[in-house]
Formats: sequence, structure tokens, C-alpha cells
Amino acid sequence: MFHRTLKSSSLLLPRVASAMPRSTPHLMARCESSMALPTSLERLFENNKKWREGKKLLDPDYFDKTSQGQHPQYLWIGCSDSRVPAEEITGLAPGEMFVHRNVANLVVSNDISSLSVVQYAVEHLKVKDIIVCGHYGCGGVHAAVENKDLGLLDNWLRNIRDVCRLHKDELEEISDQTARMRRTVELNTIEQCINVFKIGLVQRHQAKYGFPRIHGLVYDLKNGQLNEMDIDFQSYVKKYNSIYKLHSFPEGAVPLRRSQLQGNMIRTLTEGHDEEPNRVSAKYIKRAMSKEPILFSETEINSAVARAQEGELNSSTPNTQILEPVKGVPLHNGTHHQSAVRHNEVKCQDQDSRYDRPIMFHRALKTSSLLLHRKTLTRSVSSMALPTSLERLFENNKKWREGKKLLDPDYFDKTSQGQHPQYLWIGCSDSRVPAEEITGLAPGEMFVHRNVANLVVSNDISSLSVVQYAVEHLKVKDIIVCGHYGCGGVHAAVENKDLGLLDNWLRNIRDVCRLHKDELEEISDQTARMRRTVELNTIEQCINVFKIGLVQRHQVKYGFPRIHGLVYDLKNGQLNEMDIDFRSYVRKYRSIYKLHSFPSEEPLRRSQLQGNMIRTLTEGHDEEPNRVSTKFIKRAMSKEPILFSETEINSAIARAQEGETDNSMVNIEKLARYFDH
Repeated sequence: MFHRTLKSSSLLLPRVASAMPRSTPHLMARCESSMALPTSLERLFENNKKWREGKKLLDPDYFDKTSQGQHPQYLWIGCSDSRVPAEEITGLAPGEMFVHRNVANLVVSNDISSLSVVQYAVEHLKVKDIIVCGHYGCGGVHAAVENKDLGLLDNWLRNIRDVCRLHKDELEEISDQTARMRRTVELNTIEQCINVFKIGLVQRHQAKYGFPRIHGLVYDLKNGQLNEMDIDFQSYVKKYNSIYKLHSFPEGAVPLRRSQLQGNMIRTLTEGHDEEPNRVSAKYIKRAMSKEPILFSETEINSAVARAQEGELNSSTPNTQILEPVKGVPLHNGTHHQSAVRHNEVKCQDQDSRYDRPIMFHRALKTSSLLLHRKTLTRSVSSMALPTSLERLFENNKKWREGKKLLDPDYFDKTSQGQHPQYLWIGCSDSRVPAEEITGLAPGEMFVHRNVANLVVSNDISSLSVVQYAVEHLKVKDIIVCGHYGCGGVHAAVENKDLGLLDNWLRNIRDVCRLHKDELEEISDQTARMRRTVELNTIEQCINVFKIGLVQRHQVKYGFPRIHGLVYDLKNGQLNEMDIDFRSYVRKYRSIYKLHSFPSEEPLRRSQLQGNMIRTLTEGHDEEPNRVSTKFIKRAMSKEPILFSETEINSAIARAQEGETDNSMVNIEKLARYFDH
């Protein structure tokens, strides 16, 4: 029932002792014994080893650099679907994109998980672009439209049904079922973009800085293409201002001019980067401004920096009072007010009047229609053809899908048929911990949920819905909770500062610190204590997964999902496995948590779990009544080395085929009964 027999009742045994600090001597190394037996994670560790060796070969300082901190430009809010790995389909490297993934890429007004992600990304990481990405063939959208009783998941999917209600007339006009489903996916993506826009924090930042820009994308499983949705937020504000009280955009108010947005952007880009008092590297600021092509042309950048350096002896570091005011102090009327910021205002007045139009939104639209499919737009040489912050993503996506088709012309046809992931990954949104890349898993192999600090909270319907969908519908065999050293969420919780809404989410980490207060206070070294807090948080989230009744019932019946705790080390790229003694946990806390799925101390015998696993593996794969392909079942059983050895597989199939004339098929019940003894 548990994912491995443990040598100790200690709650945590790390996979690699050498990676642990000296201040935690109770952590053990793996010996050449049962601890070294192949597990369902061995392939992930092998892939991770190859990946980090490859990274160090290309750049020996790679992990030193990434461990210093993250500065992502993008926040990605996408679906947990295993076939839509955010970083892979966009070609972005670790550190470039903060990621939140849930069932059907929803942004719900009372979902503290997604709201905490948005707050952390906008306020603390200062992301410039928020991308909401849906995908055609979304299982969550299909489940919502089918309107079946799905238990807890119903409450999450109700948000999609609300989208269908809003657009009922339009959807009912589409007679073709496939076209209607595709349109539902698009409309859901649009509505989630609007939900992001409704967030007060997002509005205030847009009004002040012109970002975060909000983009809606839909990924097509059948060809691998990312399609951009153009959403007319201005019409939305005009139409619904009286309902949603869009307080950052009072009625009749004119958004900031382009020049004002440019000034605010310069202040943001230089914040914390002054190498001398009030001075910033010219090389740095030119590079930073060039990454904002919507706000700054190359001519404007060169002119602004040159003007800011007039009369300066050192042209390598222009005065930041010229490029920005002193941090925390508004623009004043002093001698430096004739600045690059003011220069930009003058420059804009000399150019085409279109620069004075509000560009609070990420692009001027040619229509007030809420949705213009990217493929249906002819991008003329106009404002629509201006470089945008997503162009690199579209270029990367094009190269990626061309590469996939070159290796396998049928690749997208195969992946679009459905997903059958073995793993559910619950990880942190941190841009430096891309789940699929560090584990070397291909699209379709891992269902993914990511939030701030990889939490599994008992009243968080988002994570509970992910677990239910993964366990009940996708029948994943392994649930992985992965924390990482240097986690910003854990640091923020331990610092105990006032963080607004985010406080309510991080309180769950503070509860972990309270549970383990005595142990943590014994660790004098601050770095070691923080690393241990990350480990303990990962352990507690694994236990939170185990507390879920659905998980317990499936473990009792089938022996899975197995639960694993991993911690990723940013400094060397290594995944370290935590060994968690669930047996001791059940024994110790049965009276508190009423672990109803474990009425006795003894879980099912191995033989019973083997029989249950065979029934699960063959479900839906019988080619004739109660008969399955011998080739299929041998392959399926061999993927479960914890339950089946090669000898057992061959013996069981041979016994089940006794007296049969057709050895290409095997009787399912005979095969299961071989083990049920």
C-alpha cells in the first residue's frame, strides 16, 4: 500500500545524504539493499542526472546562476493536462516563466491558490505578461459540458458551466459538436483572461505601469500550434464598469499616455539595479528597455540614454535620477527633472499621434469583437504587425512543432487521441523548476499542478480537483510532491511579513513550522534551517495528499497511487527523494484524522494488490469479452516492477493460458486469480 518498505520510522530519509547539510545528521544515505531496488521513479532520477550533466557541460556555472534568484517575464496560467507542458511548447528556459496549472486553466474569484500566484507574480516578481492558455480537447471542458455527476470536481467545473451560460446563445447556434467544443474552449480562455483583469491588483499595476499585459492563447493538440486570442478589454470595461466596479478605471478616465507608461517602465526596470547611488549601467538599461519593444523603439532607447548622459564624465552609468527618480520618491521639480522620462514625452509629441492613444491594453484591436482567432487574422503592416512580447514564444513554438513532426510525422495525431500519464506532479510555480524538463518526461507522461510553494490544502478545491481528476479519471500510479531549496514562498512565510492576500496561503507553511517548532529551533544555521523547512513542508504536503479519502480508498483497493516526496536543489539541479513513513503516521494519528480507509493495521497483501492491479491495467483494453492481448498485458505489467517481477509475469500468463488454443490472448480473471491466493 505504501510505495516502499522503510528501514526507519523516521519521517524523512533523503535520497542522497551528501546533498544534505551537516546540521541534519539524522538523515541517512541509501544502502545497497531494498532501498536501492528499482522504483517507479528510477527513470526520473536517471533522466534528471543526464539533464543536469548536460546543463553543466554547456555551462559549468548554470546552476550557480539560476540559484541566485528568478526574474521571469511571464506568468503562465495553463491546464494540468500532461500533453501541454508550458516550457516545452513555448521554448522558454528555466527562470523565464512562472507557472500555475490547474484543471481547465481557471482563474476563480474565490480561489486563493490562483490569486496568490497572481499576487506573487505581479507584486514580487513584477512579471510583464500574464498568459492564460487553454487547449482544444481539454478533458475538464468536456467533463463540464457533459454535465455528469463528478463529485467534488463538479464544484470546480461549475465555473466552466457558468461560461457556457454566459455564451449560451452563441454556442447553441453551432450545430457541429466538435466546433462547439472548440468554441467553448476559446470562450473559457477569454473569460479566464477577463477574470485576471478583474483582479484589483492587476488593474492597479496596469494603470500605473502599463503591465502586466494579459494574453489569451489556445494550444491545438492536433498540430502543436499556439493560437493567440485578441481580447478587447476596453469594450469590456465600458460595458461592465457599473457591475464590477473596476475601481482602477473610473468612468470617463483617460488611461496614461504612452510617454507616462514609458517613464513608469523605466523606473520599474531600474529599481534595485543601481550600481552606484542613483546610477545604473548603460549596458543594462539599454538591454532591459530593448526587451520592451511595445514601449521603446531602438531609436528612442539610444536617444534617451544619450540625452541622460549629456555632461556626464562616465558614460557607462547614466544617472538614475535622470532615468528614474530615487526609489520611493516621486518625480520632483529639481534640476534633473529634464530627464530621459521627460525626453520620451517630448519625443512622443514629435511622432505620430498614435503614440498618445491609450495602450493600457496589450495591443490596439481592429474590432470590438471579444475574440479574434490568431489564424484568421491577416496581420498587415500596421499596429497589428508591431513586435509584441509574445513573438519569441510563437517563433519558439513554430520551431518546436516543426522539430516534433520531423522526428515523427504522426506525433500530434497520437498525442491528440488522449492522455495516459503515470504521474501526477504537484510542484512549485517557481520559474526555475520546470517539471517536465528536470524529469526528462515527454508530453503525455505527467499531469501537473503548480502553485506557490507546492501546497496541498484541505479546503483548496483547485488542488483537490486535480487529485480527483488524476486518480479517478486518469488513474495515475504515482503522485509526486516536489519542493525546492531556495523556495520564495517558504522564505516569505518564514520572514513573517505582511503580504496581504498571500498571507492566507502562506499560513499553511507557518503551520508546518509550528508543528516542527522544536526541531527547527535546534538548527542554529539559518541556511540549514531554511533547507530543513523546505523538506518538512514537502513531507507535510505528501501527508496532506495521503489524508484525502479518495487517495486512501484507491491505495487500499489497488495499491496506488504511491506518494513520493522530492526536493529539487537549485544549486546542482539534483532531485532528492524523501522517504516518508506513512505506516507510523496512520498508527499515530488514526484517532485524530479518522483514517477510515484503514480499519486495521494490516494493509492488503502483495498478492491482493497484484490482482487488483491486473484488473486496473486491463480495464477498457479487453479486445474480446474478458480477454486481453498477451502482448499488451506483458508490457503493462512490466511497467510495474514493484508489483511484478519478470518471472512472475511469465508464470502468471502461462498459467492463465493453460488449455487455451490462442496464445495471443489471455483471460483476465484467470490472470488475476493467479495472484489472488
